[in-house]
Amino acid sequence: MAIQRRPARSRAGGLLLPPLGAVLVLGVLAISKWKGAWVSQRAGAQLQGHASQGMGSGGSSSSSSSSLGSSRTGSGKAGSSSGDVKQVGEQQLRQPVAPEIEQRCQLAVGSWCTEYYMQAEVPGRMAPRGNKTCSLNCNQVGVCSALSGLCSCPAGWTGFNCLHPMKRHCTHKYRDWGFEPPKLAPNFTESNGPHAPNRFQNTVSHCAGDCDDDVAACWCPANTTYGRIPAPIDAPPGAPPTRRGRPLPQYCQPNSTADGTQTGWGFVDYQDVFGPEGWCMAARPRIKCECYLDGLGGELCDQSYEQFCLNQCNGRGECLHGYCKCDPGWHGIDCAHQSAFADASQPGREAQRPWTAEHVHTPAARDFPPGATRKRPLIFVYELPGDFATLMLQYRRAGGGSCTARMYNDANDTLLSLSLYNLESGFVEALLQSGHRTLDPEEADYFYVPVLTSCWIEHVRWACCLHA
Repeated sequence: MAIQRRPARSRAGGLLLPPLGAVLVLGVLAISKWKGAWVSQRAGAQLQGHASQGMGSGGSSSSSSSSLGSSRTGSGKAGSSSGDVKQVGEQQLRQPVAPEIEQRCQLAVGSWCTEYYMQAEVPGRMAPRGNKTCSLNCNQVGVCSALSGLCSCPAGWTGFNCLHPMKRHCTHKYRDWGFEPPKLAPNFTESNGPHAPNRFQNTVSHCAGDCDDDVAACWCPANTTYGRIPAPIDAPPGAPPTRRGRPLPQYCQPNSTADGTQTGWGFVDYQDVFGPEGWCMAARPRIKCECYLDGLGGELCDQSYEQFCLNQCNGRGECLHGYCKCDPGWHGIDCAHQSAFADASQPGREAQRPWTAEHVHTPAARDFPPGATRKRPLIFVYELPGDFATLMLQYRRAGGGSCTARMYNDANDTLLSLSLYNLESGFVEALLQSGHRTLDPEEADYFYVPVLTSCWIEHVRWACCLHA
């Protein structure tokens, strides 16, 4: 992760922080308690008034009330001398502070808290709305950015128009190179791989059934009673399977073949998976396998519930295991951006899915009424290719809650994670929902790059890429 402070408006230059530092600093920023980013604005504004009073109509201050002033507090410069800044600070202390601000800031060290709440606000600006179109309408599987004319592709597709398949095959070997693992025919007896001759290569994606090679997810094979049947070959791109079937996760793989030959990476008896009372064959199987994909629940993994997406797609898109397939007229990592032809008169999807309403919150996407104002600082969250963010969410494994700070259960209740590896997505979502987010980079003070590295470290690489 990286955060860079905007160099314009005479502020300090770029600031690059290590991941943990960025999380801590931006965590404070997201709840509106960043010391020093706005103090000089108020100091500069008061300094201008102070200078005007002292110099009359013929005098002017070199520090006009720009967006956030000319420097951080403590630099000794706010468009005048340090003595003037001190005098302005004394004036600030003499100004009355509202009781509610005093109560809110009573535990804060220094004056930054009151300075924030008493800052001169800036006008609320409507976010840019583009009218660009994309090649082939992103092959009907991706989302077109009306601002750039570029496609954001889901797992399984790539290219500027999402026309080219990008497969992530299930594999019993860790890959040698490249982003995607090569397609290998399952070798049920092979346990040792090229990287470590004496080490069991326990990839999460090894599969004795049928593989959904968009995300390397294993399912019961199509020739079983509860197997996965893919969409017909002539179905539109991205069409759902004809029958979803039952998942076949890592710890439900058979430990032998039908003829009794022992497999190199199985865990359960062959009959418990493919026998008459097996997981893939029986209405009431003798064992229960894990419903390891987000959105699957119930005793037999036949119940669907809400999946996690950042900001739940702002209520303007369908959540596909971490990827927002935005409704026409909307785009962005959380469908917060409107195009010029978007119809915002209709309520979002949270109206029909009330359990998502508490997670649909995007002040930056609203139309500000005349005269509306906002407090600084303003943060712009970059829109990156899916490889760095949404693809990591779609590739996540080891349970629906892996790599996410929250998830839904089969009753669509929200559950929160206690894992530090899941902090990153929660922090990105906090920024997307923050009142300090802006969709206009021209007015931003800070820029955030939402790269979900912890998803890769903890979950994605276990499917095929541990030794990469």
